[in-house]
Amino acid sequence: MTQKNERLSVRDMMAQSDLGSPATLHARLKSMREKGWLTLGDTDDSRRKQIELTPAALKHFDKLAEAFARAAKGT
Repeated sequence: MTQKNERLSVRDMMAQSDLGSPATLHARLKSMREKGWLTLGDTDDSRRKQIELTPAALKHFDKLAEAFARAAKGT
């Protein structure tokens, strides 16, 4: 898996078989784009797209992290 602040391409994501099949990952990426949680940025190679989280996605994941932290504390 990637490290913090490391860019991830769609191709790299599709190669992560532990995350699901390519069809499943494609559907998840499409859903996240429709929700406004990610964009696909251009690279030097026009065939490759970088996955970029939007501020809305970061806010959503921050809320999830807070909920997990509260659940772990039992409150």
